[in-house]
Amino acid sequence: MGREWRRIGVQFLGLPNHRLEQLEEKHQGDLVMQAFGVLLQWRKKEGKAATAARLHSILSAQDVALQPEALNCLLEPGQG
Repeated sequence: MGREWRRIGVQFLGLPNHRLEQLEEKHQGDLVMQAFGVLLQWRKKEGKAATAARLHSILSAQDVALQPEALNCLLEPGQG
């Protein structure tokens, strides 16, 4: 997800901007933890609907700036 974590969180995962600001402040300079925090916030927001298959579907959209091979692990057995 890299530097696109904020855009993905707001635009594709429907997270409020203030949550992302909190993540950015909490994990200043640590892109991995910021991106991971976005995924945790999404899981918390979605509850039982937050499956690996659903995340794959959302992040596979043409407008999301992620490499398709980066998402393949979401479809592996036992991931969702």
